[in-house]
Amino acid sequence: MAWYNPKWEDLSPRAKRLYILFMIMIVCLIVFIVMIGTSHKGSDSKTSSSRKIELTQEMIVGLTSVIQLKGFYCPKVKLAYQRDTDAYGRNSKVWCGPKDSDGVFEKGIFRVTFTPKYDETKVPLDLKIAPWTDDMGD
Repeated sequence: MAWYNPKWEDLSPRAKRLYILFMIMIVCLIVFIVMIGTSHKGSDSKTSSSRKIELTQEMIVGLTSVIQLKGFYCPKVKLAYQRDTDAYGRNSKVWCGPKDSDGVFEKGIFRVTFTPKYDETKVPLDLKIAPWTDDMGD
């Protein structure tokens, strides 16, 4: 039995549309699979990591105290995410908010850097605290 292989000109307009639609679906599927495969590549690397930190009461009190010691207004640390490591150390994005209610302050966001010196001494003054800016990412 011979395989029938019609030429493009011999196909009906409906068959041509179905063929084009099928090819578009295949291309979209391939692009989707490639996007999924590459979207998690950097999640384990230090270039794009960001994960929520489960704050204990001691961590909340400690971070709040250090931010206040550095001269910033922070009634209570509410939320923190581990961020990229850079030349200064391990970074976290920390949100402050009101002490007696839910929510965070819109401008109460800080970059807390655990410097190598802090890792050795565990002295809170060896932490680097700075207001979070737009150029630091989201």
